[in-house]
Amino acid sequence: MRPADQNPPALSIIIPCLNEAAALPGLLRDLHKQSRLAIEVLVADGGSSDNSIALANHHGAKLITAPRGRGAQMNAAALQARSDWLLFLHADSRIGDALLLSRALEHLQAAQNKAGHRRIAGHFPLQFLRQSVHKQAHKKALLFRYMEAKTALNRPYCVNGDQGFLLHRDYFELLGRFDASLPFLEDLRLAERITHKGTATGQWLTLPGRLQTSARRFETE
Repeated sequence: MRPADQNPPALSIIIPCLNEAAALPGLLRDLHKQSRLAIEVLVADGGSSDNSIALANHHGAKLITAPRGRGAQMNAAALQARSDWLLFLHADSRIGDALLLSRALEHLQAAQNKAGHRRIAGHFPLQFLRQSVHKQAHKKALLFRYMEAKTALNRPYCVNGDQGFLLHRDYFELLGRFDASLPFLEDLRLAERITHKGTATGQWLTLPGRLQTSARRFETE
């Protein structure tokens, strides 16, 4: 059961965390700047040994302690979320537009009202925040532009957790939540359930604006 509240927030934002002290404060500061909707922020920690927990508390986020594994962590936080609208974000995401989340929620709600059902989930196109400044970085600029363009698509295997998942709680439950048995790729499994044939088949919707994300993993690989 979810905690009862007479004035639930319009949107619950869930951030899985494991030793994200370097990235987490930037996202939490961005979320504090969001306007035109009431939000709550839940940091789902899987046993951080750095300063992540203290930073989450300092920035006013609600801390959810869960077994390690992004799927299990996000599922645990979703159960404690007070809104029926859920947004799952990675800790290294950044938001440069103070109206990004309010516009995204309005866009998704309008699409669901038009369709007459809840089986629509939203994701953001990405803008990569790059750290590399050496000569090779310039040669990879075209590759990063290609990957950014790909994140605006709603095709199978083009949507992942870096882009943020926005959906109604009812649809999240119909999808069976995240697969907590997976050590990783739980986001791709959920994305596939939306587009593949089945009882939870729905559609992906590209949300307005762009979500910024660290390119650290892509640059390393």
